[in-house]
Amino acid sequence: TPQVGLNCAAPIIIPSDVSTTPYVLSSNLANYYSTTDYTPYTTVGSNCFPTGTSNQLLGNHIFFNYTPTSTGLIDIRQEVTVISGGGPNACYNGLSSVMVFNSCADVGVSCLAAIRTGTSSSESLISQISNFYVVAGHTYVIVMSSPYDQAQSNASLCFTFTVSGSTCPAPAPSGTTYNNLTQTSADFSWGNVGNLVSAW
Repeated sequence: TPQVGLNCAAPIIIPSDVSTTPYVLSSNLANYYSTTDYTPYTTVGSNCFPTGTSNQLLGNHIFFNYTPTSTGLIDIRQEVTVISGGGPNACYNGLSSVMVFNSCADVGVSCLAAIRTGTSSSESLISQISNFYVVAGHTYVIVMSSPYDQAQSNASLCFTFTVSGSTCPAPAPSGTTYNNLTQTSADFSWGNVGNLVSAW
């Protein structure tokens, strides 16, 4: 059986409902490579990382598809473990990236969201895309990679990747603004992703 996740045409399918049971994959990025399936990308594209960031799609790739059944918010979390000397699972590299694209055609062209992890010391690292807005029925392409190609030992990267449901948090004082303040009234505003929540 061909291994899934090696290219955009045959991705790992994330369950459509992650609100109660998160999707979790713990593995090593070095396990996801095939000379026949590998697609080289010269750049991650726009709206991904600051200008001057190294090519975060240079390494091995894991492709995921996520098609939600309902419109809402999700969290995409990446945790990477680095062990001095690699340890028994060859956990050498802490530099990883997770990027969300609108379609396969957008991979390496333009991101909807992106995160990366990175370290040179022996520690566990976590990065997260919080409150990512998804529309019911639309298929999102998520790609995990690193800046190290297959030929380098640093291509070996131990990770735990999680996609879970999210809730719109209640407004915090630091994120609330007001205008038109009078003795009896004021106009308050705060962030409400996708206008999903009408009351707290």
